Amino acid sequence: MESALDEARLDDRNALDAVARLLEVVGSHSPLSTLLDNLVLFVEQLLPHTRCSILLVDAESGTLRHGAAPNLPDAYNAAIDGVVFGEGVGSCGTAAARRAIVVVADIQRSPLWRDYRDLARAHGLAACWSAPVIDGQGDLLGTFAMYYDEPNEPTATDLDVLRIAGPLAAIVIQRHRDAHRLRESEERFRSAFDFAAIGKAMVSPEGHWLRVNQALCRIVGYSAKELLRIDFQAITHPDDLATDLNLLREMLEGKRSYYEMEKRYFHKSGRTIWVLLSVSLIRDENGRALYFISQMQDITERKRLERAVRELTSSEQQRLGRDLHDGLGQELTGLSLLAGAFATKARRSGSPLAADAVALSEIARNAVATCRDIVRGVSPLTESQGGLVRGIHQLANRAAAIGGRNVRFSATEGAPVHLSWDSRNQLYRITQEALNNAVVHSNAENIDVTIVIDARSVRVKVADDGRGLSADSMKHGGLGVETMRYRAASLHARLLIEPTPSGGTAVICECPQPSSILA
Repeated sequence: MESALDEARLDDRNALDAVARLLEVVGSHSPLSTLLDNLVLFVEQLLPHTRCSILLVDAESGTLRHGAAPNLPDAYNAAIDGVVFGEGVGSCGTAAARRAIVVVADIQRSPLWRDYRDLARAHGLAACWSAPVIDGQGDLLGTFAMYYDEPNEPTATDLDVLRIAGPLAAIVIQRHRDAHRLRESEERFRSAFDFAAIGKAMVSPEGHWLRVNQALCRIVGYSAKELLRIDFQAITHPDDLATDLNLLREMLEGKRSYYEMEKRYFHKSGRTIWVLLSVSLIRDENGRALYFISQMQDITERKRLERAVRELTSSEQQRLGRDLHDGLGQELTGLSLLAGAFATKARRSGSPLAADAVALSEIARNAVATCRDIVRGVSPLTESQGGLVRGIHQLANRAAAIGGRNVRFSATEGAPVHLSWDSRNQLYRITQEALNNAVVHSNAENIDVTIVIDARSVRVKVADDGRGLSADSMKHGGLGVETMRYRAASLHARLLIEPTPSGGTAVICECPQPSSILA
C-alpha cells in the first residue's frame, strides 16, 4: 500500500517537474532551437517510447524546415528538411496541407507515405501522428509529430497530448518571433533616436529628461549624463517657460494631442539658443501618461538671419524715410510756399489767374501732406529724428485727437536708448497696436501711455479703463495680440497683457537694452 502511494507521489512530483520545465521553456529567452528541443523533450517525457519532431513552415517556399527532433536520426531529419508540404507528403506534409491532425498507425500501409515509406523503414519508424501548429491569427507555423518504432494506434490520452502539443509549439514560436520583432523594433528606434540629425528626448510628465540623443547634447552643450540629472525647466528661458508648461498641462489633461512652438534654451556656455520644439505624449493602455517625445531643431541661425534682415529692412526704411523727408519733402514744401505766395499776389492784383494759383497752392499743400504720410508709414520715427520717446508721444497725441479720449503720456528717461533701429520700430509698432486697441475696441474714457528707460531696459505700458480684453483674446490672440507677441519675441522682449484694477486692459512690453544682454 505504501509502495503504491510512494509511486503515485513520485509520479505527481515528476509531473510537477515537467510542468515547471515547460513553463521555463515558454518564458525563456533562449534560441528558438533550444526552446523547441526542450518542448519536444517535455512531450517525450509525458509519453514514453515516443520520439517527437517539430517542423517549421517556410512561407516563401511552401516547405517544411527542420525545427527540433533531438531523438530522431540526423540522416532522417536531413532527408525531410525542406520538403514541399501537401496532400500525400507523409503525416506532417498532409497535416500542414489539411491544417488538421493526421494519424498514421502503420507507415508501410499508408498511401500518405508512399514516397517516404522506404526512408521511414530505413530509420526504424513505423507510425507517425502529426498536428498542425497554428497561431492565434490562424497562420500556419509548422507541424508537431510523434513517431513510434512499432505500428501504433493513439489512445485518448495520446490524442489529448497531441492536441496540446501543437498550441504549445505555437506559443513558443510566436513568442520567440514577437521577441525578435520587438528587439528589431527597439534597435530601429534606438538607431533612429540616438543618431537623428535633430535633437530628440524622452521627458517624464514632471519634466525630467529620461533619454536624450547626441544631437540634443550638441544643441544645448550638455552631456547626456548632465541632462539626465536635471529637468528641462532648468535650461528653459524664463519668458518661454510658462507657455511651455501650459501646453504640457493641456496635453496631460487631454485637451491637445501635440504642440509645436519656438522657444529658447540656455546653452551650457550661457548664450541663448532658439529651437523649434515639437512635443507628443505617449500613454499606456489605461490612458496613463508615460512620457513625452520631444523633437528640437536648432533655429538660432535662422532667427539671427531674420533679425538681420529686419534690421537691414528697417535701416533701408530709415534711409528712404530720410531721403523722402529731407529731399522730396523739402522740395515740395518749398513749392507749396512759392505756390501760396503766388496765389496771394494773384488775388491782390486781381489777376485772372488767381483761381488757378489758389488751386495750385492747394495741390502743393496736399502733396506735402501726402509726402509726410508716406514718410510716417515707411519709417514712423523719422519725423522725430529717431527719437523713440517723441515718436510714442506723437502716437498718444494723435490717438487723443482722433479718438476723442483722454490720453495721458509720461516718460521717465533715466538712461539713453541703445536699441537698434529695428528694435525701436518694433517697440513703436507694439505701442501703436496697443493704443489702437484701447481707442477702437475698449470703449475707455482714459488711456495712460508711459515709457520708462533705464540702463537695463525700455519699458512701455498702455493702460485703459475700458471693458477689457476677454480671457480667450488674452490667451489665444486676436485684436493684434499675436502680432504684438511676435514682435516682442523678435526683440527678446517680455510682453504682458493683464487686467487693470479699473477693469480695463494693460499691455506692457519690456525690451532689454543691448548692454544688459551682453552683461
